[in-house]
Amino acid sequence: MDLEPGFEAWGSQDFQSQTQDNGEIAARIFATHFGHLSIVAAWLSALFFAAGRFSNYEMWLVDPTRVKPAAQIVYGSKALLQDTVNGETGGGSSAIRITTGIFSTWRAAGITCEHELFVTSIALLSLSALFILAGWYYQHVTVPVATWFDLEYLAA
Repeated sequence: MDLEPGFEAWGSQDFQSQTQDNGEIAARIFATHFGHLSIVAAWLSALFFAAGRFSNYEMWLVDPTRVKPAAQIVYGSKALLQDTVNGETGGGSSAIRITTGIFSTWRAAGITCEHELFVTSIALLSLSALFILAGWYYQHVTVPVATWFDLEYLAA
């Protein structure tokens, strides 16, 4: 199947149309992994942003024995039956409780306020953009050398 110039966007993972050796294919797949890492970093960035904006993390830090962790504080609405989902989380608020232990993990990692959650979110979003640029660089500007993926070459 011959493709016209400019339509090779899917070429790195289209194995049936590849005419290169396995080393060049491995090099192209290496470049596409940066796109996958970018998606993971963007997803984690959204997680930290949502936690900083919608959780009761700072209230839980003040009194972790009486305040239960809540993923999102949703104000009750009788029309939407939100009060049936919300539970008392302590500290005068009700929300959807979480039991994953993520608040304890953040405290153990040294995150002590919502501002640090936002900073972490921005850092992960920046890392996501860096991964996109790295993937583009290795896909279009400098294709990795095929000998990087030759195990005999690395063992010597």
